[in-house]
Amino acid sequence: MALAVTVGSATAADWSIAAKSGESIDLFPVYGVANCRSMLTAKPEVEVLQDVPSVTLSVREDEVKPVKFNCPNKVKGGVVVVTVGQVEKPLEGEIVFRVLFQGRQGKHQAGHKLKVSLFPAPAPKPQ
Repeated sequence: MALAVTVGSATAADWSIAAKSGESIDLFPVYGVANCRSMLTAKPEVEVLQDVPSVTLSVREDEVKPVKFNCPNKVKGGVVVVTVGQVEKPLEGEIVFRVLFQGRQGKHQAGHKLKVSLFPAPAPKPQ
């Protein structure tokens, strides 16, 4: 039985986001399935190889639907989340990271690039 480790419906294409200070964005689901059953033995993790200041990546453990495999039910997996800290001035950069999976058939990984455009949060309007 082969383990299909995947990032939801994402392909090898890179992602690009625009975000403001303090925002969190769900990037994509992650899961490992065989015959529409989860093969993960631990929560997937993110390892950042090249970062951008004020940005963190994490995996929020969650039940996700493996649409790519036409599975009828959700399975154990997670969602890659991008969190932006305090941004003082507009900034652009690229994050290189990999998602690490621990499955019943060993360790797996999937590499990704994320282009980010960051902006300060607007000042509150006076009332």
